[in-house]
Amino acid sequence: MKTIIAVLLCFVTSVSYCSGKTISDYKKIFGKDYDKATVYISKNQWINDSLKKENINPEFAVAIIFPELIRYSAIQDIIEVSALKTLYIQYGTKYSDFSIGHFQMKPSFAEKIEEIFSAKNKKTKFSKKNSPQSRLDRIKRLDSDVWQLRYLIMFIKIMDSRFANEIFINESEKLRFYATAYNCGFTKSAQEIKDRINLSFFSTVLIPVEDTERYCYPDISVFFFENGSD
Repeated sequence: MKTIIAVLLCFVTSVSYCSGKTISDYKKIFGKDYDKATVYISKNQWINDSLKKENINPEFAVAIIFPELIRYSAIQDIIEVSALKTLYIQYGTKYSDFSIGHFQMKPSFAEKIEEIFSAKNKKTKFSKKNSPQSRLDRIKRLDSDVWQLRYLIMFIKIMDSRFANEIFINESEKLRFYATAYNCGFTKSAQEIKDRINLSFFSTVLIPVEDTERYCYPDISVFFFENGSD
């Protein structure tokens, strides 16, 4: 019955869900940066182990953030973020909201994850204060790969809860939805996320300009999910 419903949805939902478009060879496009991203995953087996303990498919979860691993490899942490961190700690995301670490998470992303997850899980305690100390603590968490993975796990659990009634024709289409939400904002409605699935906004360039090549974020996630490092 679910299969029949899923097939019918291909005719009534956004074209981005069942577009059947051909995905580019991102391993070839990103070259060494793609390879560096896969090496990071292979060298950090604890990531897969931690995801399995949470009953989360490691291949699926890693694919969500794989484009960010490519971007991190491309910029090689050349950004001097200390000033940006200071601005955030003192004044918050209105003055400074920037990508941090291998998973390229922003403070605003972590703030929203903490807010939603804390409301539903009493055992998880984050400071509700919007103070310099609470923001400093958040920056310290974002500077840690272990904590970035924890945020990713919380993100997936929030998505599973918020969109439990969504029907996907396969894991790749579900991944496309989750990856888009990770990239464009997981607090958006299902339709808002669907409307962004085929848009090309993602760039590995530090400061994109008008003619900078941009890519479809979920396409990269799906390519890695289906091809890996092969």
